[in-house]
Amino acid sequence: MTEATTKVEKCLAELAQTSLMCSAGADSMLEYYRRRAGQKRLLFRTASIMLIALSASLPAVAAFGQHLPINKDIVLSLMSAGIAFLTGLLSHFRWEVGWRSQTEALFALKAEKAAWDSAVVFAKIHPNDEHAVKLLTHAFEQFRVRTFDIAREERGKFFKTAQPPGIKVPAE
Repeated sequence: MTEATTKVEKCLAELAQTSLMCSAGADSMLEYYRRRAGQKRLLFRTASIMLIALSASLPAVAAFGQHLPINKDIVLSLMSAGIAFLTGLLSHFRWEVGWRSQTEALFALKAEKAAWDSAVVFAKIHPNDEHAVKLLTHAFEQFRVRTFDIAREERGKFFKTAQPPGIKVPAE
């Protein structure tokens, strides 16, 4: 068992030197998606709530704005401009798409990391050192490929649904 552990440990030490497993690798990808998904969720929710509040209060100001300390027309114009601005921000940046796709990517990356961690444990306790190293290298290759596939898919989701204003894309 000592020899098997030694070969597995040597294999793990070599894999740890790869860019995927170093400090700027998989863990930093997880942190990136965790942080960015939270930022996009906050931006989306903040802009959406402000848009709802402005939109819902616009008719009330139009109907009862004569009692405002400033000119009702100025207030209505500013509110309308705010609604147009927030709508433009939400439409352009599409934070809800980024939030959703980055959250999905985060969970997929966590699942791949858990599968990798399990493969490491199984390789360490496997009685056959040759088979353990093969298991480990196969698991690493799968982890590497899936990690970059997940990142590519996440970025592709945003651009897949991107559509310039005023352009109708034919349905497939």
